[in-house]
Parts: sequence; C-alpha cells; structure tokens
Amino acid sequence: MATTADIKNGMCINLDGHYYFIVEFLHV
Repeated sequence: MATTADIKNGMCINLDGHYYFIVEFLHV
C-alpha cells in the first residue's frame, strides 16, 4: 500500500492491481 510519503510527481505506482501515473500530487 502506497503512502503519501511514497508518492512523488512523475511516479507510477501499482495500487490494488491498478497502475496510476502521478502527474501532480498535492500534499494537503
């Protein structure tokens, strides 16, 4: 499970079998 600390701009993650490409991540 990815956490907010693991997510950075331009990163591709695999979450629950789905791939997500993080174009822009805003940490609130």
